[in-house]
Amino acid sequence: MSNEQTKVSHKELRETFYRLRDFEISNLWQRSVFLSALLVLFFPAYGVLVSKLLESAGKHIVYHEICCALALCAIIFSIIWIMMAKGSKAWFEVYEQKICEIEDEEDLGIKGEYSMHNMGKVPWSLDSRLLSGKAGRYSVSKLNILIGQFLFILWVIIFIIHYIGIITSFLNMHGSCVLHRIILAVLLISVILVIVTASKNMWAKSGCLQKP
Repeated sequence: MSNEQTKVSHKELRETFYRLRDFEISNLWQRSVFLSALLVLFFPAYGVLVSKLLESAGKHIVYHEICCALALCAIIFSIIWIMMAKGSKAWFEVYEQKICEIEDEEDLGIKGEYSMHNMGKVPWSLDSRLLSGKAGRYSVSKLNILIGQFLFILWVIIFIIHYIGIITSFLNMHGSCVLHRIILAVLLISVILVIVTASKNMWAKSGCLQKP
């Protein structure tokens, strides 16, 4: 077999990167469905705990602590949602960039209007108003990230509310309880550790995706 026959053409590379891009986009939504099934379970569990909290006569601090623990778990899964969505978006943007670079090669003979560079340029007007039925200028992958960010903020607020509830209940208790002091400290340290380490990309940093 000659050297020319074993070479990979720009056309083959372009088709491969298109398949990888499509695969990553489809997987993005499959992962989201899997995570959403887990995150949805936190809401009925939280509803049950809140109802118990409202009905309880003298165990407010215990239910507040359990609610904080539940919110902490939900915060972790919300962060995982954001990470998965952002990681997936990064990879299909890598493939799109490679496609754009390949399409610039002269041997392909692709007209400018049919290249990946110009794929987003539509010849009609877009309407981004929420109450309009027309197509709008939105990024579906960014909206997927936004869902995770919304859930993250929501559960952080829930955590803060119940953490304040723990402190209030603790101050109203007669005498001090070492166990509740420890739980207060552990919950606070845990949520700070989770948010800080996640923000610094210390959980699941990609070894392939690198800074330019």
